[in-house]
Amino acid sequence: MDLADNNFSGSIPRCIGDLRGMMIKGVEAQPAFTYDANEWGKRNFKQVLKENEYDYTKEYKYPYLVNIDLSSNNLMGSIPDDLTSLSGLTGLNLSRNHLSGNIPSNIQKMKSLESLDFSNNSLSGPIPTVMSFMDNLGFLNLSYNNFLGLIPINDHFLTFDNRSFLGNSRLCGGPLTNKCSIGDGVRVPTSVDHEDKNDNNDKKEKDWSLETHFPYVDGVVDKMYVAIMVRVARDRQKRLVVGGDYLPITIHMIQSSICMIMDVFPSNVKFVLLWLLCTFMFNSVTCSLKVHCNEKDVHILLLFKEGVTDPSGFLSSWITQQHCCQWTGIKCDSITGRVTELNLPCHAGDKDHKSHCLSGQLNLSLLELQFLSYLNLSNNAFKGIQHNPKCVNMSRDARSHHCTNSSNLQVLDLSYNRDILIDNLHWISHLSSLQYLNLDGVDLHKEINWLQSVTMLPSLLELHMESCQLENINPSIQYANFTSLQVLDLADNIFLSYELPTWLFNLSSDISHIDLSQNQIHGQLSNMLSNIRSIKFLNLSYNALSGPIPNWIGQLEQLQELDLSHNSFSGPIPTSLGNLSSLVVLKLNLNNLNGNLPESFGQLCNLEVLTVADNSLTGIVSERNLRSLSKLKHLYLSSPALIYDFDPEWIPPFDLQGVWLGYVGGKLPSWLFTQSSLRTLIITDSTASFEPLDKFWNFTTQLEFLSLSNNSIGGNMSNVLLTSRIVWLTSNNLGGGVPRLSPNVVLLNLDGNSLSGSISPLLCHKMTEKSNLKSLDLRYNLLSGELTDCWNNWESLVRVSLGNNNLTGKIPHSMGSLSNLLSLNLNRNNLYGDIPLSLKNCKNLLILDLGNNNFSGAVPSWMGQSLETLQLRSNQFSGNIPPQICQLNSLMVMDFANNSLSGPIPQCLHNITAMLSDSTSTYEIRFRVETTDSIMDFVFPVGLLIKGSELIYKDMVYVIDLSSNSLSGTVPSEIFMLTRLQSLNLSRNQLVGTIPEKIGNMKQLESIDLSSNRLWGEIPQSMSGLSFLGVLNLSFNNFMGKIPSGTQLQSFTNLSYMGNHQLCGPPLTKICPEDEESNNTKPIVEDEDDDYTSAVHSWFYMGLGIGFAVGFWGVLGAIFFNRKCRHAYFRFLHRLYDMLIQI
Repeated sequence: MDLADNNFSGSIPRCIGDLRGMMIKGVEAQPAFTYDANEWGKRNFKQVLKENEYDYTKEYKYPYLVNIDLSSNNLMGSIPDDLTSLSGLTGLNLSRNHLSGNIPSNIQKMKSLESLDFSNNSLSGPIPTVMSFMDNLGFLNLSYNNFLGLIPINDHFLTFDNRSFLGNSRLCGGPLTNKCSIGDGVRVPTSVDHEDKNDNNDKKEKDWSLETHFPYVDGVVDKMYVAIMVRVARDRQKRLVVGGDYLPITIHMIQSSICMIMDVFPSNVKFVLLWLLCTFMFNSVTCSLKVHCNEKDVHILLLFKEGVTDPSGFLSSWITQQHCCQWTGIKCDSITGRVTELNLPCHAGDKDHKSHCLSGQLNLSLLELQFLSYLNLSNNAFKGIQHNPKCVNMSRDARSHHCTNSSNLQVLDLSYNRDILIDNLHWISHLSSLQYLNLDGVDLHKEINWLQSVTMLPSLLELHMESCQLENINPSIQYANFTSLQVLDLADNIFLSYELPTWLFNLSSDISHIDLSQNQIHGQLSNMLSNIRSIKFLNLSYNALSGPIPNWIGQLEQLQELDLSHNSFSGPIPTSLGNLSSLVVLKLNLNNLNGNLPESFGQLCNLEVLTVADNSLTGIVSERNLRSLSKLKHLYLSSPALIYDFDPEWIPPFDLQGVWLGYVGGKLPSWLFTQSSLRTLIITDSTASFEPLDKFWNFTTQLEFLSLSNNSIGGNMSNVLLTSRIVWLTSNNLGGGVPRLSPNVVLLNLDGNSLSGSISPLLCHKMTEKSNLKSLDLRYNLLSGELTDCWNNWESLVRVSLGNNNLTGKIPHSMGSLSNLLSLNLNRNNLYGDIPLSLKNCKNLLILDLGNNNFSGAVPSWMGQSLETLQLRSNQFSGNIPPQICQLNSLMVMDFANNSLSGPIPQCLHNITAMLSDSTSTYEIRFRVETTDSIMDFVFPVGLLIKGSELIYKDMVYVIDLSSNSLSGTVPSEIFMLTRLQSLNLSRNQLVGTIPEKIGNMKQLESIDLSSNRLWGEIPQSMSGLSFLGVLNLSFNNFMGKIPSGTQLQSFTNLSYMGNHQLCGPPLTKICPEDEESNNTKPIVEDEDDDYTSAVHSWFYMGLGIGFAVGFWGVLGAIFFNRKCRHAYFRFLHRLYDMLIQI
């Protein structure tokens, strides 16, 4: 961002810290796109850095340049602290302005800075000591400000000469000639001459007595350290160890240091200081100049390298001929040479492919690096963890004796190595100094005692275990011994049948951050949660929590962010939320909340984000609910029964950045058009009038993100100019011709409207600047005419979706110019002709959907190697399936159904390696769009006909559909090696042969259709083990024999097997011959059972006769021999007779 040498005024905005593209650290940053070197060189990109102009492309001095230059303007105010969050910044120039205040105290966070220029301002205060830790800083200019005090002491920092600090009269030390005096306050340079110094020293001798000022001895020693440091020489012949750092020392330096001690310090202190200096000098003689790599560290690192697959050569520098501290990702202690940091994260692109990342086995012997404090192997593709065989299954005492774990390890990050399966975390518990543990995305579903392991880490401050497939939240544990924990992140796990655990409410630490979102935790919020008074961030979104939101939540006075969205909370929103005066973010959307919007929300003076959309709220929303929220930045309101009743003249006290309004009736609120900072506008499911449309479309020109869905806007779009970065206008009944676009638009989605006419006005319109459009979606409209031949102007496109229209003609050759294209969907139009050879130039193409058209000719044999989805169904393609199709290693969907293809199925399909893996992980094709407020990922959907239904899939599935062709020959056995295949359809062809037994290896199969062929033989028994099989059709073939037993195959109806006359057994009614014989023949071993059964029956009938006789004579005897019983019996019969007569 280069705005230098203009007339900008005002202060530097705080939001400059939100520039996410500048937050990637240093050399870890990767270019968003890979350009051809020759083409990139033509761009002639120059930058002023370190007061010199460099040709970025030719000299290539800064391959990952991240630069801000605001110099030579009229900027005022202080340097915002938010600026320091730009950790990837390599150059920062704020010189020649009117800036005041101090340098931000946390400026050391900008570790990638190589050039820093704050000169010619009015900055004041001391230079922060932390600046001495900015090891990459090669250029520094703080001249002509009002800095004061001592220049920070550091071997690296003192390499800058006096030009870096000129014009700061109260600055001393370092390369400046100004000497520092000793005082209780800030050290300032002495300005008196030599005679005055002597007078002053006499006075100091009276005041400075070693006996009376003994408590200040530490400070005096520090002054001696300062004296030595200020006179540090530049040559590096020997090294002096002082305070843990090494410093250059020469004879000249010793002489200079002695002179300073004699010149500056009181006489009664000089002896002590000189004695200490001599001690340091003596010790320095034993210090060696050259630091060697520790042999044990080298051995451990090379052992780790042996198990690693390194396709990109990240570890090519890991050779014994090179100093280990110069190996990629390694950082050593500057004195001992021991390895302290190993930093090898992988940076994947938008596709999240990791083919270039480290893989293989992750050897945990790395934990035996004794002085290792930082280990980051995140986002790689390791397949497993390899333990040191000497350390497996050892007791803790034995382990500590034989296996030295790094007692210094403070940071461990293995996150997003998604293929790693860890079945126990016992090895974690030995890392006693660990403060930060990140296992996000690592598979821990077999580890049920994870909590017990991590609670044995006494120093742990942050625990991140998001998306780890954890299933046990340990509800039976009452207390978790997290004595230091501040951040707990267990989001996106599988705690399906659990409530919030008791141990969560009894944490002994002052925890400030809890994230349990996306876990399907059920139950109600326990009042024990109110015990965590230190909580500042609480995220319980995307769960199954129910009941009312309790009133006690208003007691969490330090709470700054509360997210209860995407649950089943019911009842009114509690008014006690108004007590949370520190609350900045409140998200309650997508629940079952009812009642009115509380007026107590007006007390949330710091609230910036309020989302209560998609509830059942009722009542009126007016300016009374919002007039006190002066800091509000984002407002999301959407409930069917809400009534918007705002005064048309009302001007809000806030200036919103984002608005989502749903179910708006009448007219849009007038105050909406007063929001000059609005960048995001979402209006859904509304019947409101957008009239006058000209005013509305003009207002949207200030937006970055415009989303209008399921509204009744209408109107002719042909005269509308769309300028927002993201334009999402689906299902709004928009009509007329296609709109015009500005170069700023990155994503355009107009699907589900009534646009008509040609697409030429959109694509052939000449722009003054180059287009940035990445995604064009015009599906489900009434567009007609031919595909325009103006695609040369749209090289930025990565997705084109024009399906479900009335387009005609051939695919123009200019479409081959879309070199960045990832997805092309022309499904369900009236296009015809061959697929042009020019599409071969689209080398990055992942999805090609030309189904349901009238294309003809042969299936192209030149398809790009990166293709993952190829859909040619319902066309007029003919000829054989080219064997080159087997070279598409990444192919996941091959849909050639309903054409006129003939010949055999290629026998090489097992070369499609993407279909061979046993992994069950899902995969999405997506691209990313960044706005000022957020980063948005958009998934490429794929429409597939599977299981008899056409569905839209976001996660990629693995499908082969060759049905309804004229294919002949046998089904190649190689096709049953595709173990990742989920759907196989070879129906309605002329295939012959048998189904091999190896079909049982296709464990992921959900649908298989081999119907209407000429297949014969028995159905393999192994098919009964296909547990995911939901659709089976083997009808109208020549299968014979018995249908394999097992619940899976016999759960289907007879329709799955009909038309196979020699097939028998359930679910068919035809009984197999072997079953008939078994029914007619009784084995000899069953005679004894029959005799036993017969005897039981005899005794049963005999007992039944005796019981009847006893009961009958018992009743009859009572009537004959008992007079009362006899009279009562006959009265009963008489009454019964009367009742029957009356009826």
